[in-house]
Amino acid sequence: MRPASPFCSSVSISDSLNEQQLYDFGIYRVRQQLAPVPGVTMPTPAGGKYRQIMVDIDPDKLLSRGLTPLDIVNAVNTQNLTLPSGTAKIGDTQYTVRTNATPASINDLNMMPVKFANGATIFLKDVAQVRDGSLVQQNIVREDGRRSVLLSVIKNGNASTLAVVNGVKKALQATRAAAPAGSNQTNCSTSRYSSPTRSPACCVKAIAAGLTALMILIFLGSWRSTLVVMISIPLAILSSLVVRIFSAKR
Repeated sequence: MRPASPFCSSVSISDSLNEQQLYDFGIYRVRQQLAPVPGVTMPTPAGGKYRQIMVDIDPDKLLSRGLTPLDIVNAVNTQNLTLPSGTAKIGDTQYTVRTNATPASINDLNMMPVKFANGATIFLKDVAQVRDGSLVQQNIVREDGRRSVLLSVIKNGNASTLAVVNGVKKALQATRAAAPAGSNQTNCSTSRYSSPTRSPACCVKAIAAGLTALMILIFLGSWRSTLVVMISIPLAILSSLVVRIFSAKR
């Protein structure tokens, strides 16, 4: 199946924000503003770096303490959770109590206990290095030679083109107003191909009728046949409209 082509796109560039901050702005701000627009499908942004806290394990330190990488994974997963721990009733109101065990900083992750052995606690910092990093970057987007983030907007098949274009433009105005200082957004859309003021249906029909008459005149060389075609096409359209109006009234 061939992937759908982007309907319109928004490119964010900045002199003060790095690729990670641009990606966060695209996926958490711009994408959230455009997602409620009816008839719009939003893929994840292209370019930029997705932030991720990385735990770099030292194999030698791990081996000297008798641990395996799976022990590190289990320790991080079991101590980085937000779970309901029960309920508390105060007066006439009953509250759900949650246990928030998510570390608030990288230093808290470093102090996470992994194993207790021989009267000593082995912390994560003893066998690994925790850093604020990002996933492996798989694509790069450049705008005027600078690293940027591209957010594509795909229109659903049954949605109105003009309604989607107007909704996207309105949402982008609010997003541009809330953009961080030093960032710039450039937008492109296919609205110029669908605006009724630029390509009216009556002009298209008139051009089609004129081309049809010209073809008949060139190949048959008869003005009479050409005149019949030029008259019959508007009559056929008018007849179909009359039949449709009467059928709708019934």
